[in-house]
Amino acid sequence: MQDQILIVASIAEADPAHVLEDYRLSFTEKIRELAHDADSRALLAANRAAELGAKAAIEWIDEVAATLAAHPEGLLQERSPERPRRGRRPAN
Repeated sequence: MQDQILIVASIAEADPAHVLEDYRLSFTEKIRELAHDADSRALLAANRAAELGAKAAIEWIDEVAATLAAHPEGLLQERSPERPRRGRRPAN
């Protein structure tokens, strides 16, 4: 998720707001689906951990959205027309 959001936010032609909203809805739905009346303490603990993780993800998504709202080009990265070198460096 983080890589996808940061990549989309770094491309001038992309729409990061759409990706942010999709992830936000996904994590909100995940929180809604978690059962808090589980029949074991282990399942309750696992569900609580999943809930906290989803809430943290939503908080980060909101932070990225706020950054992009305040500075729409803040995460854009310049693109180089040069192809990156691959393989070993030539021996001297």
